[in-house]
Amino acid sequence: MERGMDLKKAVIVGAVVLVILVGGAYLLFFGGGEDGSGKDDQNIEKNRSPVADAGRDITVKAGELFNLSGWDSSDPDGDPLSYYWDMDAGTDSNSDGINDNDRDREGVNITYSYPITGSTTTYIVTLNVSDGDKWDTSTVRVTVIVEEEPLTVSMSCRYEAGYPPLIEAQFILSVDSVSRNESFTEFHFTLEDPEGDTIRQGAVLDLINLSTDAEIRYIDNPLTSMGEIDGGDVFTLKENQEIVEGCVFKLYYLNELDPAGEVELAK
Repeated sequence: MERGMDLKKAVIVGAVVLVILVGGAYLLFFGGGEDGSGKDDQNIEKNRSPVADAGRDITVKAGELFNLSGWDSSDPDGDPLSYYWDMDAGTDSNSDGINDNDRDREGVNITYSYPITGSTTTYIVTLNVSDGDKWDTSTVRVTVIVEEEPLTVSMSCRYEAGYPPLIEAQFILSVDSVSRNESFTEFHFTLEDPEGDTIRQGAVLDLINLSTDAEIRYIDNPLTSMGEIDGGDVFTLKENQEIVEGCVFKLYYLNELDPAGEVELAK
């Protein structure tokens, strides 16, 4: 009788153990997460944002093509990326109220050019990168320089001897041509002796009566010649002990160190 009771107890204990084992296995493999995935919800990986990189600031010439690359952009999840370039953060070309999301160009590598304007301009270019869900942006400064042609003045000289009606002999300097139209008020001059030392200097409109010993005269009336320099402008230098053959007349523009034009006095 006791032996039968022991057998029943053993069967009951075995059944309980079996139930515990089966239940634990179910919980382990099927009930670990609320979604039945077997994973802890807190450990489920979430999509991370991409990292945009528009590259370094560059300086280019107006009207010329240049390249930009977002190649160094990346995504921590390895997701494929889309690239959208807004070529001027100060302009809202799609009229959505945002100044840096215009899709002026698309692609990881782009080619672009800015038109020639009146002065050097810096544009803020924004690269928008998307993994299809999240975005990141990066900016790069593109400085567009306007290269103005050098100002050159072509000059010549002739000599007038001291015969009537001239009172004294003089050198006559003529401006034959100018590469750009510029105002007289932006020029100044120097007169160097044959050894290269400056003996006279001043503004172009102050050429008359620099001294009683050495007169440099601007033939056209300075009071009416406030316009642009052209090929019809003439200066005269009265010959004396200082102003002689071999002196050099140099015409400068603004604060430039090199003369825009020069001519040697010759008889």
